[in-house]
Amino acid sequence: MSVDSDADASGDVSTIYDSLNDRQKKAYDGLDRAVKNRTTLSGLDYLSVKEGEEVRNAYKYDHPEVWYFTGSWTLYVYTESDRCFEFRYEPLFSEYEIRLMDVVLMASLPSIDMSFANSDHKKVMMIHDWLCRNVVYTDRLPGDDKDHKGDIYGVFVEKKAVCEGYTKAFTYLCHQYGLDCVGVTGSTYKSGGASDHAWNLVKVDGSWYYVDVTWDDPAWTSNGVRIDTGEWKVDREYMLIGSLTKTSHGTFAYDDHMADSLYGISPSDEAHVLMEAASPMTGFAFYDGGEKTGIGPSDGYTVEGGSGVEKGRHTAVLSLKPGYIWSDGMIEDKSVDWYVLDPVLIASMAAMLAGLLALAAVFRFRMRKSGAICPSCGGKLGKNDDFCPACGQYREWRRRQPS
Repeated sequence: MSVDSDADASGDVSTIYDSLNDRQKKAYDGLDRAVKNRTTLSGLDYLSVKEGEEVRNAYKYDHPEVWYFTGSWTLYVYTESDRCFEFRYEPLFSEYEIRLMDVVLMASLPSIDMSFANSDHKKVMMIHDWLCRNVVYTDRLPGDDKDHKGDIYGVFVEKKAVCEGYTKAFTYLCHQYGLDCVGVTGSTYKSGGASDHAWNLVKVDGSWYYVDVTWDDPAWTSNGVRIDTGEWKVDREYMLIGSLTKTSHGTFAYDDHMADSLYGISPSDEAHVLMEAASPMTGFAFYDGGEKTGIGPSDGYTVEGGSGVEKGRHTAVLSLKPGYIWSDGMIEDKSVDWYVLDPVLIASMAAMLAGLLALAAVFRFRMRKSGAICPSCGGKLGKNDDFCPACGQYREWRRRQPS
């Protein structure tokens, strides 16, 4: 990406557009008007071919909602002079098709429950997990120019995508929930050789981190049927990681993901992580007429309903603080029961239990004396058993039989 030398992209970038130089921004703005008016944008000889390709890439990933852009606006260049000519409008879809499919797309957009996402990290996690649960990686159909696996129509309507589709959908949802996010293209080495790939950079707590939803999705298709790699579970190995994060394939930004450009952004070296909060065990307190606390607050969560006066069962609701996640990987509130016990009732029950244990001991003693059970292992003895069937112990004493 050609970035002006005076641009501090890491601090100012929220879309790829922000990292373009002035010539590229002029072309980008013109392309935006051309897309809205369904026209050709000509007169681009002030751009080099590389600059023009970067404008096309920026528009494609900044505007995932324009799912019909790729293939409908083609960049034509002067190869001899290394200058651009025009973005020519060559529609793949009719205006009627676009409007009809837009209606279907809007009706298919997810409404992700962000009730418990009290931090940007958790918003990213909810978006990431929704895509992994609902979309399956599916190869493009060869020769089909209208294949949607590389755009958000394929993701949200057909629930099928390649890496480009995942990346655009993640960008789209991040923008919908107020997160700065850009799409990144480059090469990966997961299978031993280089292959084209796309992933994301997203800003959390003022720093940029990598997200690769494609590599975290555990499912693929076989003859159109979703196949999961074992029992489905949330895999977040490639969510909010840094340049130096060690993954199962090496150091992220140096061994397995090589970006064409980071748009002047300087991603964090380390991953953005949440601390684990463990749920407390059921609590008990003895009634004395005053307020009792069965579940107290901790560093990781706040508690509502953890104190009470009345005897019986109480339910505490535990809500995570922004920097924490439950040990099971979830972020929803948890309910934990605790009890205020009546000491008189407890004492009565304890006395009753002690009495029952004493009766049991007396009964067992008498059974031993009668010879009905083995004095060694406690196994049951038959009337004529000289040896215990369980342990083989000799029956040393038997009830004297009347003569």
